[in-house]
Amino acid sequence: MTEPSLAGASAWEAELYQHLQEHAKSEEHAQSEYRSIADSTPEHDVRFLIELILEDEIRHHRLIAQLSDALRSLVKGANDPPIPWLSPQRPRPELLAATKEFLAAERDDLKELKRLQKELRPVEDTTLWALVVRLLVLDTGKHIEILRFIEQQAAD
Repeated sequence: MTEPSLAGASAWEAELYQHLQEHAKSEEHAQSEYRSIADSTPEHDVRFLIELILEDEIRHHRLIAQLSDALRSLVKGANDPPIPWLSPQRPRPELLAATKEFLAAERDDLKELKRLQKELRPVEDTTLWALVVRLLVLDTGKHIEILRFIEQQAAD
């Protein structure tokens, strides 16, 4: 765990840092609880679902730690934080073209997943398949959000 305070930080930076530290502790606790349930449950479906959540919690914990480290980098004047600063905005035609292709593919994927959701309605009450596809829809929405951001950065 990182230090409890951040020497040289502004009031806003110190408060944000403390918030990140508290959130990291909360994420650690959540991971422990989820792991305990996943390891102790005899139901395979529950274990599968809890492990999906646990994977996200592990990623969330890593991102919170990276945010905390990025804030520490800002305060200390470092130039290479784990979550990088935005690059200077400038037109990037090659990145913009690739991003547009990725966006089109993700949007096609989203349409296909929604079609698949409809096909899985008959087994919604007997399998996890429809839920898994709904989770894939959510992930695809996240991918689209990320790509829109890159698109905006590459177009300016």
